[in-house]
Amino acid sequence: MNQQLIDLVMQMDQKFGQLELLPLGAPPNGVWMRKAMEGILNGDHPDYIGMGNPDADILLVGREKALDPANPLYWSIIAHELLLNHAHWRDIVLHHRAVPRRDVVLLRRAQPFTGFSPYNPLLFPLTWQLVSARGAHTYRRMWLAVNEGALPPQVAGLAQLDQAAREAWQWMLFDKVFITELNMKVALNTAKAQFDLRKWLGGPRHQFMAGLAAPFYQRFKTVVIYAGVNNRRYVGAPGTEQRLALVKLFNPTLTHADLVVLHPVGLHVEQYANEHGARVLLTPSLFMHVGVDSALAIQQLLYP
Repeated sequence: MNQQLIDLVMQMDQKFGQLELLPLGAPPNGVWMRKAMEGILNGDHPDYIGMGNPDADILLVGREKALDPANPLYWSIIAHELLLNHAHWRDIVLHHRAVPRRDVVLLRRAQPFTGFSPYNPLLFPLTWQLVSARGAHTYRRMWLAVNEGALPPQVAGLAQLDQAAREAWQWMLFDKVFITELNMKVALNTAKAQFDLRKWLGGPRHQFMAGLAAPFYQRFKTVVIYAGVNNRRYVGAPGTEQRLALVKLFNPTLTHADLVVLHPVGLHVEQYANEHGARVLLTPSLFMHVGVDSALAIQQLLYP
């Protein structure tokens, strides 16, 4: 585990104080669950770090976590991935720092951590249930994007994999990447999301990413912001200071002069790169009908 993540977790402790670790599995009408749901829907967790391999070279940055309030599976998933994200990393930093990220010991930690590892969210059974059942799931597109030479058939038929093959597939993604999100207000889809980059810049989430978390996010060699290169609500208009401010979160030395427009597999991608720090890619979304093409475009740029 790299020192930047360790330092971040400890600095978060100092800023946010002791964590109140509440039990998972509370009934939906319980006081805790109601408060948790309200906090998640209101975007009250700007201090979300992310999930995956913190020592990876690739950081994937999405729009926001998808949440269907009518689907009870999502609440346990979001509780682990978002509500307890800092708590998971804190527990690992303080008590399991020397444990290899693939060790099942991390899945056997005491409640409320049991069954989940922030190193690989796909190990959580409810998450895998959703991913393996949905052909357009973003995790499938991520997998296709980061595995050199991978083809679309390799993200199909996941529900039929036995346990060994399933875990091998899962680690082929999360050994290679760390993931995080721009927007902390979860939404069923982007159309329902409340996000405006101009308002977001300078807000709590931006302050966290540009402040306490900056040394960690800036340690990655390649950053892929797959919020949609033409989605101005999320990445600003081309050539604007808002778009540059977003890119500079991950490499503060970048300027407009470092921009090159690329067209892998016929898609529009913007790459900011210089000899200092990360190269940052603004790509089409990894979701819906453009997902496969976008994933193949990213793969081509990651492994030219």
